Amino acid sequence: METTANLKPVAGEALQVVHQAESLPIQTVIGNNGQQLADILIGNIKKVQASPGYIPQAKEIASQVREIINLARIEVEMYRISNQVAKRGR
Repeated sequence: METTANLKPVAGEALQVVHQAESLPIQTVIGNNGQQLADILIGNIKKVQASPGYIPQAKEIASQVREIINLARIEVEMYRISNQVAKRGR
């Protein structure tokens, strides 16, 4: 059960990242849905800890979460670039 013990800090880190994302001055996928996503991930971690049979479904959910994170990275990069362009225009 060493694997499940190592999952607990991940949940805490996920919550910390979501909290940081919510403080962004723009609307992002994670900023708008951060708490819901964190709740889903924490619930999945608990399900994996309780039942190794849940692992295939949890892997699929993790894949979808990675896509959401990639989308959020693009949103933040667009925000950064638009700020740079706006500063050049001043």
